[in-house]
Amino acid sequence: MGKKLPIGPGAHCKAMAGLLRDNARRHRLHKVFADFCEMSAIAISNSMDRAQREKREARYMEIVGQYEREEVERFAQLLGVLVEWLECGFDDCLGQLFMTLELSGNVSNVNTFVCCK
Repeated sequence: MGKKLPIGPGAHCKAMAGLLRDNARRHRLHKVFADFCEMSAIAISNSMDRAQREKREARYMEIVGQYEREEVERFAQLLGVLVEWLECGFDDCLGQLFMTLELSGNVSNVNTFVCCK
C-alpha cells in the first residue's frame, strides 16, 4: 500500500523524490528518473496508440526486468503521484522534480532523457 501524501506546497514533488530515491538504492538516481519517464510514456502511449504497442511493450518489459518487484511497484506509485500533481494545475512537474533531485549535473548524454521531451 502506498504512503499518504503530505498536504501543502511541494508535497507531490517531495513524495516523488522520496520514491525515486528509494528506487535508487541499487541504481543511479538519474537512471531511475529516466526509466520512470520512459516507462510512463510507454504506458500512456500504449493506452492511446496500438500501432507500435508490441515494440513499446517489449521495451517496457526490458526496463522492468532491471528492477525488483517492490521497485516496479514504486514506479506505478510514482505515476499516480504525478497524475495527482498534474491535476493540481499546470506546472513543469518533471522539470521541478529533476531540479529537486539535483540531476542537472548528471546529464552527460542528452539521449538519456529523450523520453521526457
